[in-house]
Amino acid sequence: MRTIRVHLFTMGLATLVFLLVAGAPAESQDGGSKLPSAVASRLKQAADKLGKAEAELGKGGTGAADRTLVQAERLLAEIERQYAATVDHPEVKAVRERARALRGKVAAAKQAEAEAAAAEKARAEAEARAAEEARLAEEEAKRAAGDAAWAKKEADSKPWVERLGPYGTFGDPKHFLAGVASRIRYEELKRLFEEYRQASFPSGKTGRLEAIEEQIARQLEEWPKSEAQRIARLSAEAAEKLATAEEHWVKWAEHWPEEAKLRPAPAMDADQLRAIEESIDRLAVAQPEHADLAGLRARLAAIQAENGKRLEANLKSKVMGPDRYRGADAEEIRTFAFSVLVAKVPAARPLRVTIQSEDWEIESVDEWTDNTRSAVRHRETRFLWAQVASREGEEAFVYGACVAQDRQADGSWGKLYGHTTWRNRILEENVGK
Repeated sequence: MRTIRVHLFTMGLATLVFLLVAGAPAESQDGGSKLPSAVASRLKQAADKLGKAEAELGKGGTGAADRTLVQAERLLAEIERQYAATVDHPEVKAVRERARALRGKVAAAKQAEAEAAAAEKARAEAEARAAEEARLAEEEAKRAAGDAAWAKKEADSKPWVERLGPYGTFGDPKHFLAGVASRIRYEELKRLFEEYRQASFPSGKTGRLEAIEEQIARQLEEWPKSEAQRIARLSAEAAEKLATAEEHWVKWAEHWPEEAKLRPAPAMDADQLRAIEESIDRLAVAQPEHADLAGLRARLAAIQAENGKRLEANLKSKVMGPDRYRGADAEEIRTFAFSVLVAKVPAARPLRVTIQSEDWEIESVDEWTDNTRSAVRHRETRFLWAQVASREGEEAFVYGACVAQDRQADGSWGKLYGHTTWRNRILEENVGK
């Protein structure tokens, strides 16, 4: 316990001595009054900070010098605030004047730096403006050059657009023409395209001309293939029609020998023969030198010769259908049937009318009243089939005819009406047989 008390006493004494020494005035360097040690300590720190700031300013570190100067100014402010009596002390005044002078130098350095920065900014902006003006001038020059180049390109391309355009989808579609016209157009276009390929385009071609060129190049490549396929189809079509005629008409007696004993072989009508002939003609138009043409025409000639014989034979044997109807109104029906023919063929002169139906056939149906399908009606119709023979110029013909009547609301039959169906030649001497 005694040891502890001695130790505490010693510490307290040391603290008291320190406080007395710190508060004691320091001896001034010029022999004047001494500054308190606390002031002298702060003043020394401030002087050191000023020296450091001056060194930093000398190296061009204005910002660092400013920050260090602020620290020195804070120390001087503490001295003024806490030790006002020392404000006019020569040492304090000297340090304060030093700080004030340094503050002026820092401010001047900052101003110089700001002015330099402003000058640099102005220089950079001027350079940027000059660069932008140069860029715009260059772009304008390029645009002007581009406009001139485009005008030259357009001028060089326009004549060829006008000459080649009609052969593409950009104008009159000449490439869609078939047959001889198509072949002529192909040869014409081929020559024109060769001329086009020899042309010079120093400024290039317009997009429109390039598109036309691409399409025409494709047409010239594809047309021979598609034309060959088309000609092959035409040849096959003509051959198929001839084969059908030979198989089902010329060889009729071979296919139906029993029926051939009973009646003459059937003949082809003019429309059927014309369809075969037109098919061969299309092939001839498409390729006049086609190797199959001679053979196809020879086969058609044979069919026509055979058909002529059959027509002659059939004409000699052709008679009108039997007159089976025995109704009381038979004569009225015959008269009406001929009037139906005269309405269609005014030049017809009556020869004979036969009614093939033994009695009226009746059709009873529910049907729409018109195309709007808004109402349904029940219709009951009776009809007869007849044949009408007439002289027309130097020849005689027989027509098929249908005569009909509709049942009325009171149960009676309405007015007669009718129409013709088919037409064939007949020898006038056979009309009454």
